[in-house]
Amino acid sequence: MASFKDLPKELQDNWRKRVTALGLDPDRSQGRFIRTRIVDTLHELKTAFNVPPVSGLRAAITESKAIAALSEHEQRAALVAHVSGLAPITNAAHITQLEDNFGNSFRYRAYVAQDITVPAGQTLQINSTSSVTAYGVVTLQGGASIEISVPCHFQCSQLVKTDAGGGGGAQYDISIVGATGTDGNSPTKADNGGNGGNGDNAKCNCNVATNHAGTPGSDGKAGKPGNSASDGQRGGDGPMVTITIDDLVSTISVANSGGTGGRGGNGGAGGDGGTGGNGGSSDTCGAYDEDGGNGGNGGQGGDGGTAGNGGNAGDANSVTVNYGSSNGSAVLTASLSASGGRAGTGGVVGAGGTKGNGGGAGAKDGSPGDPGKNKGADGHAGNDGGKADITLNKQ
Repeated sequence: MASFKDLPKELQDNWRKRVTALGLDPDRSQGRFIRTRIVDTLHELKTAFNVPPVSGLRAAITESKAIAALSEHEQRAALVAHVSGLAPITNAAHITQLEDNFGNSFRYRAYVAQDITVPAGQTLQINSTSSVTAYGVVTLQGGASIEISVPCHFQCSQLVKTDAGGGGGAQYDISIVGATGTDGNSPTKADNGGNGGNGDNAKCNCNVATNHAGTPGSDGKAGKPGNSASDGQRGGDGPMVTITIDDLVSTISVANSGGTGGRGGNGGAGGDGGTGGNGGSSDTCGAYDEDGGNGGNGGQGGDGGTAGNGGNAGDANSVTVNYGSSNGSAVLTASLSASGGRAGTGGVVGAGGTKGNGGGAGAKDGSPGDPGKNKGADGHAGNDGGKADITLNKQ
């Protein structure tokens, strides 16, 4: 297995420079560790990210729009584009204003190791906060992969794939992807309708004046309509990422996409109709008969609730891969469109309530309630996200 100690001196020196740029001592950083670091200025952050010069620079958004008019999201995007070297902010006053807006406190995570092996079928995830890696030899065993979902400069001296462990794994060796949108909430079934009350029993005795027939049961109440679900949330835009590999000794695949939209919630089911009350029972006394009361009708079921729409997918962002190769290995790219969230399903109708029973002689049963009239409307799927190119710079 490849090892940092076997690398040429030039590649070992590159690793040491990267660790030093992170404000760490390479002579004390030989084990694998992660450090969360905070710097005060954009210059220090840019130094830590250590991104090589790039071609095709674009103008910073701060050149065309006042910083005060930028949302926090836009300001953060401007910072990332500046640090990654894709859209440098050249106006010193703009840099100072952005530093003030973020309290002169910029957090990033440093991943450092001379040798790191991702076991077969597993994924090395970089997903916490803006990150920089300073890896020596990265070994991806059979089916292993790397997933980056935050702004990052992924640096390593050498990257190699092996068949160790075998088995399947991720479709791509390195995936740059936005966060998946949160799914919409699916409400629980609505309340059932209240049951009807039972009728009073008939009364029959020799005192004809006090005789009376049984009274009917009351009807069940209608079930409540189902509650509407919430929409899925938009997927996150893909992060801006730079990958620098000094010596690529295995051909790898790199994919770039935004985050999948969240699924729309399912509409709530309508409540069931209440049961009709039973009619009062009949009665007999000698020559006298008093009829029972009719049963109450069952309540109608409630309509189903409306489903939520799927969230739109996030858009992919700029990805740059800088690499050299001592054996002619290549980088295969895939610019993907993330899928919009699936639509939620409308809620089902509530069942009609059970009929009430008639109270005996001369009485009729009630009618069962009808089910709800309308199933909840289904949601609409979210829109797919936009693609973005992966720029390859072979050294």
